[in-house]
Amino acid sequence: MRVGIIGAGVAGLTAAWLLQDEHEVTLLEKQPRLGGHAHTVEVQHAGETIPAESGFEFFAEEGYPTFSKLLHLLHVRLRRYPMTFTLYSAKSGRAHLLPPSRTGFFFWPTLAPRSLAYLVQFAFLLRRAEELVTRRDTAVTIQEFIERFPFSPAFRAAFLYPFLGGGWGFPLPEFRRMAAYNVLKYLVVLRPVGLTPRAFSEVAGGIATYVAALRAAMPRVTIRAGADIRHVRRCSGGFTAVDAAGNAYNFEHLVFATNAVEAGRLLRGVDGAEAERAVLHRFRYLRSTIAVHGDRRFMPREQRHWSVFNIRWSPERSLGTVWQQHRASIPLFRSWMAPDDPTPEPLYHMTHYDHPAMDVEHFAAQRKLAVLQGRHNLRFAGLYAHDIDSHESAVRSAVFIARQLAPGSPHLASLL
Repeated sequence: MRVGIIGAGVAGLTAAWLLQDEHEVTLLEKQPRLGGHAHTVEVQHAGETIPAESGFEFFAEEGYPTFSKLLHLLHVRLRRYPMTFTLYSAKSGRAHLLPPSRTGFFFWPTLAPRSLAYLVQFAFLLRRAEELVTRRDTAVTIQEFIERFPFSPAFRAAFLYPFLGGGWGFPLPEFRRMAAYNVLKYLVVLRPVGLTPRAFSEVAGGIATYVAALRAAMPRVTIRAGADIRHVRRCSGGFTAVDAAGNAYNFEHLVFATNAVEAGRLLRGVDGAEAERAVLHRFRYLRSTIAVHGDRRFMPREQRHWSVFNIRWSPERSLGTVWQQHRASIPLFRSWMAPDDPTPEPLYHMTHYDHPAMDVEHFAAQRKLAVLQGRHNLRFAGLYAHDIDSHESAVRSAVFIARQLAPGSPHLASLL
């Protein structure tokens, strides 16, 4: 069968790789590059080219089993390193280091009475978080979850909300609306073990290395980068997709591997897709701005407090900055930016991403979308379509589609 996939992020790429042995697959991507949020940029310094990540960067293999297996099948080499966190106030500079034990260094303020009280409450939260994640309770907001327990006001305001919100950079009112399940599953997967850092992994040579390996592993797939699809219509044989240049592509089955908003827009001209459009319009997105830069102002004041993931917080929001010392001989950071932040200097790259809000309504829509998958030969892939907002979810959404369209695919069998 002729299968069209619109969108070449990780979900679209994985779906094409899984389907190629059983179908005639065409992958359409409006950008000149493939990968979506898997986006490696090149920083030039003193004649050296340094790969830096603008989007997805590192992961815990235990929490990303399908994605980890995909990388293994593609023979992509990983590098493991200790994951550390620093939470610090943008106003006072007061810092909390998690875990407090580092190579050759222990953060003794952790043993102060207030810090010890925070750690005790945090350990209690972790136990309750694991229970909620195990139940897969998606009907509770993170604010509702936190208010169930007698945490101290100082712990909530100066530690818990700032730390939990650091991975998204949303304004605090938006973060409070997020589903507790989405926030806490990350926490359960990423939590430190004891007083020493947990091992995380990254793709050696940059995320672009695995995108290139995935593209090279799909010789049977027709890839059209720069194909900006503007219209989709039903036709006698299935669907016709037309790009901005007027090129028409005909398919029997169509997979939307864009975000939900774009998929809903493209479905406006498809007769009989009213139910799909209604569900897709229930997903909300928020704009995130990511800067790759070398500006120390976005890091803790004392360099000895620097971690891999650094969260600067104010009463309005928390914003993360990633620093991986081993990657470059110069200070090189990736920061979530607030609208009123100064422009970093030097600035190497800035990207805007639309990020799913992942509130309670999001998960209700996700369940409804799962019921509609495959109706009238229409399917949807992407991290919004399966579980939490992670690379693992994007890969699993492609697996779901392959189980419907190509259950005998050898690639599918090797990934399960």
